[in-house]
Amino acid sequence: MNKRRLPDDIFRGRKRGPEVKTYRLFIGIFPPEEYINTFRQVIREYDKEKRNLKLIPMDQIHVTLKFIGAAVSENSKNAIVDALTKYQGRFPKPEVRVNRVQFGFPHQSDPRVIMLRTEDTPELADLTEQTHKIIRDLRLLDTIRWREKNSDEFHFSLARLKDAATRSTGKNVSAITSKIKFEAPEGFIPDAMELVESQLTRQGIVYKRLARIKL
Repeated sequence: MNKRRLPDDIFRGRKRGPEVKTYRLFIGIFPPEEYINTFRQVIREYDKEKRNLKLIPMDQIHVTLKFIGAAVSENSKNAIVDALTKYQGRFPKPEVRVNRVQFGFPHQSDPRVIMLRTEDTPELADLTEQTHKIIRDLRLLDTIRWREKNSDEFHFSLARLKDAATRSTGKNVSAITSKIKFEAPEGFIPDAMELVESQLTRQGIVYKRLARIKL
């Protein structure tokens, strides 16, 4: 009788090849230090629900311009950096202005993220579109080459509901959000955007800046 061969038997006596490093990448803009106080003030409004929230570290809060891909190779990453670097100094420099605190997006039935929405401006849309086209035209198979739904809903994510948080928690957070009297800080004009790796760890998501591209 033939013995059933298990998957591990195939590799018995063979050397496994090295794991190929891939990156979960996006392009983002990080705010100036002065914005940290604004972020802290907003989060304080949710003290009653703090046990149900995962706060995003202040130095990692950003605006995402474009999500590039969940498993981008080293070669593709380097090609993206080279392509964007060629356009340094020729990108639009949008003023980034936040205008309200928001819990999730209007189309979501079960929102999970507390955010500061930014004003939609032509300059911000132009920067995103130009960046998208440069990456798309590289025709890399491990990158997203289409515009994602809601990709122009720019925002700073401040906190997420914990996985165990219930819908009633979401209702409480939504009620708090509706009562916040938000004083928007002055807008800022970034001088660079950054290629960022999103690392999924046991402690949560960690963002690692890999390259800085001047606008």
